[in-house]
Amino acid sequence: MKAGKTIDLDQWALADALLKEADDKDTGERGLKAVVTDFTNLLGLDYSAPYLRQLRQVAEIFPAARRHDKVTLRAHLAAGNPDVLDVIVKAGLGRKKISNKYIEGILRRLRRRPRPSPAREE
Repeated sequence: MKAGKTIDLDQWALADALLKEADDKDTGERGLKAVVTDFTNLLGLDYSAPYLRQLRQVAEIFPAARRHDKVTLRAHLAAGNPDVLDVIVKAGLGRKKISNKYIEGILRRLRRRPRPSPAREE
């Protein structure tokens, strides 16, 4: 479990670094393909540009002050935005773990709910 938390912290560190140092595009000197090449050549890490884009975007959507320490980066991504995640975390306070599968399940159930009809003007 401790290893999983370390990996998640490393993902956030990488996400924050990408937000600061890489552009949200594939090409160019600061583009994600250049970052992939640098990671491979310098560190031997094999990440794809889409994965790095996803990390960068989650760091952009969830600034450090809006992140939940006990919720994984993937679960943040599943929630989509900080306000949704705040509500889900508050509703699930008694849970030991709020995973991306838990969040996806809640959002799926909410989407299936019938929506009230708009009131008619007479």
